This record gives sequence, structure tokens and C-alpha cells, in this order.
Amino acid sequence: MCLNKMLAKIMVCLLLAVITSGVAFAEDFHLGGKVNRITSVENGLLVMLDSGVPTKCQGTPYGWILIPETNKTMVTLAILANQLNLKYVVIYTKGLVNGVCTATQVDVGTLHGNN
Repeated sequence: MCLNKMLAKIMVCLLLAVITSGVAFAEDFHLGGKVNRITSVENGLLVMLDSGVPTKCQGTPYGWILIPETNKTMVTLAILANQLNLKYVVIYTKGLVNGVCTATQVDVGTLHGNN
């Protein structure tokens, strides 16, 4: 009986460790918040979230996240999010590419932010 309780406790600890580590890893490359600034540059659209940048993007100039010009749908979605004053957008990134945080996906779903 004691062995079963001990195994159950170990399983709970392992489950918590897996869940917690998954969340920490996921936030390394994505972050949610409000798009509070946008500006265009030669190679795309720069966006700034009110919550900062993902962990793997620390050091990007002035907190900007680049959406490359070739990703026209993401550029359009980010502009709409800003203009419609959406409360919550998630931006997924590659991390720093040539010193700049570079986006791979823009998600305006309402799961977390109740837009």
C-alpha cells in the first residue's frame, strides 16, 4: 500500500515537471499581448507588444518584432489587430535572426485575451 502511494506521488511530480517545463519552453518563442505600435521598414512590418518580447528575442532592437514583407497575410493581420485595438494577440517567432526578433505566426484568437 505504501509503495502505491509513493509511486502515485512520483507520477504526480513527474507530470507537474513535464507540464511546467512545456509552458516555460513555449514562452521562449511566443508571447501574447496587445499590439501597441507598428511601423514599416524596407523588409517588412515591425510590431511591438505591450508585454515585451519572447525570451528568445531578448536583445532585439527597441523591443521590435519583424514580420517579413513576404508574409503579407501576417502583416495585414498585425495591422488589423492594431487598428481594431484588439486586447490580445499571440506572436510566434524564430527567435533572433540576424539580431532581430522575427515572427513566424500571428494569432488573434480569443482563447486567452477575450478580444
